[in-house]
Amino acid sequence: MSPRQTRRGAACVTLLLAGAGAAAVVNAQGALEEVVVTAQRREQRSQDVPIPITAFSAESLRQLSVSNSNEVAQHTPGLNFGAPVGQGNNPSLTLRGVGLNDFNDNNESPVAVYVDEIYSAALASQTFQLFDIDRVEVLRGPQGTLFGRNTTGGLLHFVSNRPTREFSGNAQLDLARYDDVEFQGAVSGPLSDRIQGRLAVARHKDEGYFQNAFEAGGDPRNETDSYAYRGMLNFDLSDSAHLLLNWHGGENDVLAAVYKHQGTSGVTDPSCSPTDPEMDDFGYCDAGKDIWSGAYDRRGPLKVRTNGGYVHLDWQLPIGQLISITSLDNLDKFHEEDTDAGPNNFVAPTFTVDSQQWSEEIRLAQDSERVHWVAGLYYFHWKADGTQILTLPFLQDFGITTTAFVLDTQYRQKLDSYSAFGNVEVPLTGTVNLIAGVRYTNERKTYDYVQIDRDGGVLESAGLPPEPGLVLLDFRSGAPGVGDLNKLDKDAVSGKIGIAWKPRDELMLFADISRGFKSGGFNSGFVTPPALPSGDPDLSVIPYKNETLTAYQLGLKSSWGGGKVRLNATAFHYSYDDLQALTFVGVSSFITNASNATIDGGEIEIETRPTENFSARLGVSLLDATADQVVDSSGEILRDRRMVLAPRSNVTGLVRYSSPIGAGRWYIQGDAVYESPHFFDIKNQPVSRQAGYTLINARLGFTMADDKYEVAAWGKNLSNKQYDIYTFDFTGSFGFNQRMVGTPRWYGIELVAHF
Repeated sequence: MSPRQTRRGAACVTLLLAGAGAAAVVNAQGALEEVVVTAQRREQRSQDVPIPITAFSAESLRQLSVSNSNEVAQHTPGLNFGAPVGQGNNPSLTLRGVGLNDFNDNNESPVAVYVDEIYSAALASQTFQLFDIDRVEVLRGPQGTLFGRNTTGGLLHFVSNRPTREFSGNAQLDLARYDDVEFQGAVSGPLSDRIQGRLAVARHKDEGYFQNAFEAGGDPRNETDSYAYRGMLNFDLSDSAHLLLNWHGGENDVLAAVYKHQGTSGVTDPSCSPTDPEMDDFGYCDAGKDIWSGAYDRRGPLKVRTNGGYVHLDWQLPIGQLISITSLDNLDKFHEEDTDAGPNNFVAPTFTVDSQQWSEEIRLAQDSERVHWVAGLYYFHWKADGTQILTLPFLQDFGITTTAFVLDTQYRQKLDSYSAFGNVEVPLTGTVNLIAGVRYTNERKTYDYVQIDRDGGVLESAGLPPEPGLVLLDFRSGAPGVGDLNKLDKDAVSGKIGIAWKPRDELMLFADISRGFKSGGFNSGFVTPPALPSGDPDLSVIPYKNETLTAYQLGLKSSWGGGKVRLNATAFHYSYDDLQALTFVGVSSFITNASNATIDGGEIEIETRPTENFSARLGVSLLDATADQVVDSSGEILRDRRMVLAPRSNVTGLVRYSSPIGAGRWYIQGDAVYESPHFFDIKNQPVSRQAGYTLINARLGFTMADDKYEVAAWGKNLSNKQYDIYTFDFTGSFGFNQRMVGTPRWYGIELVAHF
């Protein structure tokens, strides 16, 4: 090994083990903070990466009072968050209008979530506490070369703090409204000359903010009760080889989140709320004016348990840096939903999933003074075993059936994904670099699905003699009519080609064309396929095919005034083929390749720190995301539909002032986000439209002893704005709209110590 390679390898190890302060943040005196990222699988200043990135250091996340993975969206232009099945459950993330509005546990998001370079497939695993975090990177646009799996829209990468060579630790305690108590802490340091360790834990509990009028004296709903842990051991195998072991886990165990009921039957009643005057088809209307209250009869649980680990080998060889990452993750979920969002036992589904994934990535990279390249192989295996049980008690209560309606569905999905990839950056001139990359992927997926009429009430509700235990739909290997419909074996090529022009150190212009894909899959809701002329079910509606996206992008990254002003901007055009979109037919949810789509837009992010005491940030996202056509359940073709969770404009802003006082500093900070009107349904039904709204947050604090200790008061949604974060329209089935609402005003105090 040459002296230069030895020095480079030692520098990499030092950065990896230095912790958040040195590895994640570059902050010259009086200049803006800049996060060091690994968006191109090597450490670079975010301003040197020709990719639109919004990056947050651990400190900036804490100052924004971001405590879970989903809250990152509120501070990232162009990134939107929805909760299709309520708080603490499967999220819906969209980036530049690209996202997933499905809630079924066998689907994956086109906005991928990575934790420490490990892809998280299960949707429920993408909602988690943020603790002992080093940074978060949000990469916009297809990342089909270096990350690969389902990054059509982009990705979120959460990076944990690693073990340090010197003893250190931290602790944070938040006490807030709704009996909210949140603690997180970590210790790190050497265990021997060649071994370093780190242990971090988190605990979060609150009593909930949704009042239940049906249950006198009962506990509020939509609470939090979770814990998480993470342990790491780093072994210096030699001066050039290092092995990192990680084990982690957590659990969220609460009563299932409840939704706000909105009657949509068209029948009004004077006893209904003035803001919600309609009843549903069962004669119920919500009489409360408060969006954070209702009447709920079902006290079903939501339990999400995760555990896993990985082995990360970093070996500096004469030909380059060899990385091997082997990971294993498990997730179990149990969810009982109060679908009708009312006091009567009408619609009561139960969902479970047992998810297991493991992956292996091997890559070799060379980072010379002129040429940077990386090549690798990737394997991903995922198995999801799920059950979905739909009961409709009202059929017996109303005398429609004499036996219980229990639609029992079970599925098993297996995925094996193989890929090979390479990326290279080479100079064309002294100031212009060419970036090119390609990934070949083979996806093999199998799916077995069966529906059973457990007690006979499903058939009886259709006017047929009840047959308990009758198989209503069999989509398993070997079943009649299935053939190869339950198998997917597809190849796909994704990649990127672009140029980056850097006429001076603090100015870069870049342009690229990139392509990404999200693999096809299988519908797993309460599927009721239409009948063929023969009378047999049309099983061809269960599978759906890949969606692909080609992106054209032009960007600018610049710094001015000695690093005191930063201006980044990007304009893009997306050509979206075979868009996967969720629609409902009765109680059956279907993913279909709805149409093609066109997306145009851009982002501007401006940061300034004109003095040591004052800083400000402004982010603006402009978006026109339109699906060419959508087929309604009646067969009507709806043209030019706005895409889900894709507001035309999104604005984030922050101002902060600090000043010395005594032995420390005091500061005051305010931030806000504006979302323009948007839809939660691809058909753009009026009840799925969320009006534009603004959220205002603030923080006031005092630091001392070189920022080792801090006390602060913070508040979120200070104006107590009422808004939805998702809706599902069941007007045609039951006469109501199911609304998932954002959290009310929240405030508390925070104590922080570093040692």
